[in-house]
Amino acid sequence: MAGGQVKIYKNGKRIETVDVGSDGIWSQILKLKDNFSGWIKIRQYDQYGTLLGTKKVKVKIDTEKPEFTNSWLPWRATREITKINWNVKDNDKIDKYKIYIGGRIYTTKFNTWQIPREVSTGRQYIKIKAYDKAGNTASKEGYIWVR
Repeated sequence: MAGGQVKIYKNGKRIETVDVGSDGIWSQILKLKDNFSGWIKIRQYDQYGTLLGTKKVKVKIDTEKPEFTNSWLPWRATREITKINWNVKDNDKIDKYKIYIGGRIYTTKFNTWQIPREVSTGRQYIKIKAYDKAGNTASKEGYIWVR
């Protein structure tokens, strides 16, 4: 809806009022403390002050990085046979892992991964990167002999 306003509330207290442009588009960056946990509510009004809609979401700011908790890398690995396992702890939940090896990137949601056939034999650099839902990351890297 072109024109009007958007009012933004944090835990019930209004913190921002944003004018909606003639194209109906608006945006606002909210600065919240690292440890913020609470509700953000957005109310949109037309140019006459009539409430058009309300959206309320629970927000928790997560700045804690995941952490690898074990020794995870075998010295030797056989393609399509060896599985690499690792453990990562986080204050919330790990969203995905990316494995960098042999010039390729593989993505998985599990903390175990089997070396695929297309990885070249010989000494290979490998890096495993863990991502939580907030985008915080941790990584482990090393070398592995692939046969």
